[in-house]
Amino acid sequence: PAVTTPTNHSTSVSLATSGTYTYVWSIGNGTCTTENDTVIVVENAAPSVANAGPDQVICSFNTNLAAILPAIGTGTWTPLVSASSTVAVVNSNTSSVVMLTQGTFGFVWEVGNSSACPVTRDTVYIQTYSPITAGAANAGPDQISYVLNNLMAANTPTLGVGTWSVASGTGSFANTTDPLSNFSANSDGVYTLVWTVTNGVCPAASDTMILTINPMLIPQVITPNGDGSNDYFEVKSLQDVDGVVLTVFNRWGNEVFKETNYKNSFKGENNSGVKLPDDTYFYILEAQGKTYTGYFAIKTN
Repeated sequence: PAVTTPTNHSTSVSLATSGTYTYVWSIGNGTCTTENDTVIVVENAAPSVANAGPDQVICSFNTNLAAILPAIGTGTWTPLVSASSTVAVVNSNTSSVVMLTQGTFGFVWEVGNSSACPVTRDTVYIQTYSPITAGAANAGPDQISYVLNNLMAANTPTLGVGTWSVASGTGSFANTTDPLSNFSANSDGVYTLVWTVTNGVCPAASDTMILTINPMLIPQVITPNGDGSNDYFEVKSLQDVDGVVLTVFNRWGNEVFKETNYKNSFKGENNSGVKLPDDTYFYILEAQGKTYTGYFAIKTN
């Protein structure tokens, strides 16, 4: 293209496309010999806008990048943390990369076209997760119980997060991510409980335990005669449960015994330690959010 003002030593010139252009600056004075000098102008096109491709979440420590190949210029990869991540071919838009650990890694795709033009940059982030090994989940041993609330015994994952779920039966966990969570069953029966360990997008590992809750065995007769057999109003497994309330009434509806943290201690005596006569009594047993009622007999002979 021609210069704007040929006689202006600092004239402007508009270059339409990239390329190499030569201009001559001439100084003349009358019939004297003209002095000439040449300047070469190299016009470089601005590089393409960098596009490093989509972020990735993978269950692996290696993958391939997916930058857009620039129409103008050359692309170059640079890892944000070179100590723990490497690029196989730095000028390949689809180069493979290796990361050493689980975590988030960034890779910068820089597009440049000569040192005269500003480069463009874009960053892609890759979240890596470690695969879960077989047997990573252990729900603990099967249990047989006579109470509705039971503590679990799953393993604490060395990698990822564990979560409880109910496969069969009706009940709830106090904390689904606690391996030792309390499970509250709605009734007696057989429950299938699942402990699942997950780590990001990696395939999960699961293990199942069977919880069998037998009906609560409440005695119908006690024989508090001191022979060491059936001397107490003993409800199986309640000695390990807090907050149990037992109230006993005689046949006239009078309260003769009450304990608010019952531990299978009733042996046919009222709260003052006086022996109750042989007879039939009515009980109200409150345990783990349930209320049980019925009759039992005291027989000392």
